[in-house]
Amino acid sequence: MRLFLGIDLPDTLRGALEGLQKGLPPGRPVPWENFHLTLVFLGDVPEPLTDELDLALDGMRFCLPPITLSGLGQFGSASPRAIWVGVTPLPPLEALHRRLANAARRVGCDIPSRRFVPHVTLTRFARDTVDPIAVARAFEKRGRVELPAFQPYALTLFRSHLRTDGPVYEPLADYPITPDPTI
Repeated sequence: MRLFLGIDLPDTLRGALEGLQKGLPPGRPVPWENFHLTLVFLGDVPEPLTDELDLALDGMRFCLPPITLSGLGQFGSASPRAIWVGVTPLPPLEALHRRLANAARRVGCDIPSRRFVPHVTLTRFARDTVDPIAVARAFEKRGRVELPAFQPYALTLFRSHLRTDGPVYEPLADYPITPDPTI
């Protein structure tokens, strides 16, 4: 099963993200129901490991302060592959990412070590189909982006079903997140 751990977004943010998609270069916009914040991409995971991961996560406690989505970015500078809205730097979110990746590795998931760039994807592009100058102009026209903060209340284990018309994300399990009492 193709899996990832992420945070589902409130409907109010989904509407704002949908609004941000307007004015971006044409591509494959992420559908409203697919907006999420990926914490750890797990890739293809055999079912026995999925069960072990579920047990490991079920025994953990998660705590996060509110998250603010801000700033536009892209993957692929010379040939953009995706445009996204980022997350205002948040050390507890980065610590949670590391903790989840380590938990997944302990049960046998092969998680590559790469830089964590917390973001919500707005649109994707096929290879070499969008001019990077058009992306830069869209960013400039949009100006500074900062959406209202939201308090996450659950970490979700998602299954990704790849289809020709785009992926469909199926929530498999939720793990409670308590608000950070120190904030």
